[in-house]
Amino acid sequence: MKQLIVLFACIFTLGIGSVHAQQKEWAIGLRLGDPSGLNIKKYFGKNNAFDLSIGSYGNFYGRGRSYRSGYYGNAGIAIMGNYLWQKNIPNANGLTWYYGLGGMFSSRRYYVYDSSKRVYSSNVALGATATIGLEYFIPNTPISFFGDVSAYVEIVPAPFWINLPLGIGGRFNF
Repeated sequence: MKQLIVLFACIFTLGIGSVHAQQKEWAIGLRLGDPSGLNIKKYFGKNNAFDLSIGSYGNFYGRGRSYRSGYYGNAGIAIMGNYLWQKNIPNANGLTWYYGLGGMFSSRRYYVYDSSKRVYSSNVALGATATIGLEYFIPNTPISFFGDVSAYVEIVPAPFWINLPLGIGGRFNF
């Protein structure tokens, strides 16, 4: 969480000057956090976008976290997509904040508590997400950086299980 606050502070500091944003129709880049991997963003004008992340899930935090009658003991894969509403931040050209709704599909090993041995099964999950974040466009370049936090509420197989996926990353806008 401290890393995300530092990122937001750095982005805000960089965004104070006069900046010409280089938002295009598409952006592709990398995301670190949950999920970590490929990030694709499709902009719909200045105020809306769809953000898709595909990658590993559980590498940075969440291993050993209680889940149902066991725990997650390793990383898996995830696909997270969110429809976003974007807003400019006054007097901070190139800096926008956004919020959105979407969902996440994940697959990873789920370990059942068993005192005699380590027993696991594959776990496929689906849930809803709500996201809030910041995006900064570097002046006169097609490069942007972002940081966000999501609230994930699982629907199946563990209804109302909650996680907070965090992410930072960069994208090339084209």
